[in-house]
Amino acid sequence: MNALPARTRFSAVLLLAAALVHAAPRGARAFDSDRSHTHVRTLLEASGVAPDRIDHYTQRLAQLGRTVREKCNGTDARQQARAIHAFLHQRVLRGKYQPSASHIGAALDGGPFNCAAASGLFLMLAAECGLEADAVSVRGHVWVRVNNAGDSFDVESTCDNWFDIADRYAGVATSDVSPAMAEHRRRVATGRVLSQSEFLAIFHYNRGVTFLRQHQFAAAAEANRRALALDPNCQPAAENLAAANSKL
Repeated sequence: MNALPARTRFSAVLLLAAALVHAAPRGARAFDSDRSHTHVRTLLEASGVAPDRIDHYTQRLAQLGRTVREKCNGTDARQQARAIHAFLHQRVLRGKYQPSASHIGAALDGGPFNCAAASGLFLMLAAECGLEADAVSVRGHVWVRVNNAGDSFDVESTCDNWFDIADRYAGVATSDVSPAMAEHRRRVATGRVLSQSEFLAIFHYNRGVTFLRQHQFAAAAEANRRALALDPNCQPAAENLAAANSKL
């Protein structure tokens, strides 16, 4: 059994982050299937995809969506989610997990990915199948929650055998499950469903962290400004913005 990847905690300015959780007004869900084309482009841009490559990745995702729809046809929500998750790990997520790797284009090209990128890809494919799902976050981690026809369950998007693990420990007391599953249950107890803007803020913030590590302070400041515009209550982005501005 593969353990769920360890996550880096939030700390000071140069942290390697995969997610944010802050109170913010509720808006549209993190991925709205009714406007999926617009959301795909917005999410790709937020993750760092260059403008001249957005059409390329949009077309790639549309092709993947057509393929995964065939696998989800006529199944219930859990079977659909399992099929999407298996497809994602067999056909898309061929790189390695890295806490800072939120660039969705790189993940699509077989490069590294983190939980934000993996969850974004799952949400896009889920929308193609008509499956309602949201991003959920605690400090340092993002996963997916499926809510379809009264059936609600969580999916750890970075764990390639998640459904086998979930089935194995269904109904088992937390004291008797693996440390990875116990950690997941602790996250679920405090996780927050993210709005569209809160989910996008994660990607801008992560880019700001990368820019700070590279000493690209102007770019870091802009990325954190964009994160704060989407989630004004994001204190780490405010701190990183101040740190970047102090170097300009």
